[in-house]
Amino acid sequence: MQFLHPAFLLGLLAAGIPILLHFLQRRRRPDLAFAPLRFLRPTQEKQMRRINLRRLLLLALRVLAVVCVVLALARPTLTGHLAWLAPAGQGVSALLLVDDSASMRAQTAGGTLFDAARREAAQVAAGLDGADEVCVALFSDAARPLFGEFVRDPGLVLAELEGREAGFAATDYLSALEDGLDLLERAGRTHREIYVIGDLQRAEADSTQRAALARRVAEDGRIQIFFRQVSSEPFVNRRVEDVQRPASLLRAGETAPITVTAAQDGEEPLAVPLFLEVGGTAVGETELRLGPAGRARHAFPLTLPEEGDLAGRARLRPDRY
Repeated sequence: MQFLHPAFLLGLLAAGIPILLHFLQRRRRPDLAFAPLRFLRPTQEKQMRRINLRRLLLLALRVLAVVCVVLALARPTLTGHLAWLAPAGQGVSALLLVDDSASMRAQTAGGTLFDAARREAAQVAAGLDGADEVCVALFSDAARPLFGEFVRDPGLVLAELEGREAGFAATDYLSALEDGLDLLERAGRTHREIYVIGDLQRAEADSTQRAALARRVAEDGRIQIFFRQVSSEPFVNRRVEDVQRPASLLRAGETAPITVTAAQDGEEPLAVPLFLEVGGTAVGETELRLGPAGRARHAFPLTLPEEGDLAGRARLRPDRY
């Protein structure tokens, strides 16, 4: 059994308060014998026994109420071999592999890519049923589980991911999946699923290792693997497509156009800053409006300062990453 908020267990000390009050409020009363009541003593003692039993039951209920409130705040979660105590059907064992490699540090409008992966993991966990169990692990070159067993409280997944950040290691999907299969051996459900959550960048893969992994999944027959990609925005290839220089040689002081063509492959209109540099110095700057999968051109006027060869380049503003 695990607790989502174990600090609240300190509240169990409050269960002793009703017991303490019970003994503090007890007062010893002197026994006074009255002749007219001597024949009623057996009846009075029987009534006192019932009153004392009622008091003890009330004390037990007060202590139990305090314990239940504390446990509810601590949010207990049945795990491992204890999960059968609260069965809720067949269910699924879900393993969430969250990429925390260096590429997940890329900034987006809503934070880093790792923040987006954390939200995606929360969405997957929220979609699980009461009979399902879940485990979460971070991975780059290997999978690192955040807790040792599968749990039935999706809130525990969110709590473990909170405050985590991406690292600086490279991504090895095959090694992470192999470690994930090892983690699934601790699962308590027949049907098992692996969710790989990350930017899914292309990475080198050993063909032998890939074949061994595929064979292992096929032989088990109970495992499904799902890939959930997170990205800040669709990748747009924008580029300088062509640069046209004067057809004839220029003399010092003469001016001629340098025509630059830029293009993009995106589905939305795009504003592209374009620069012309000659001899390492910027001599022209403009902004081209490119339509969907479109191109545009601009002619920069260039005056030859002196006779001789000039080296230059046309460039776009660098990407953010």
